[in-house]
Amino acid sequence: MAHLVADELISKLEEAGVERIYGIVGDSLNPVTDALRRSGKLKFIHVRNEESGAFAAGAEAQLTGKLTACAGVVGGQSALDQWSV
Repeated sequence: MAHLVADELISKLEEAGVERIYGIVGDSLNPVTDALRRSGKLKFIHVRNEESGAFAAGAEAQLTGKLTACAGVVGGQSALDQWSV
């Protein structure tokens, strides 16, 4: 199998010491979630929306002093969430 950009992204996150990625799975992240599955080293934690993922990743980083990651999808309902009042 070819080495994909998503595989390289996951590899670099692992090298940086990331253990968890908070986010929402969607079409734009399918290659990334496939790379996560292949790697088996990082844990993906599903959250309700991108804002929750950002808060969770930020809180973990503050509490542990370690780098964490947040991932979000493009378009659809999630795009509307960003503009809700």
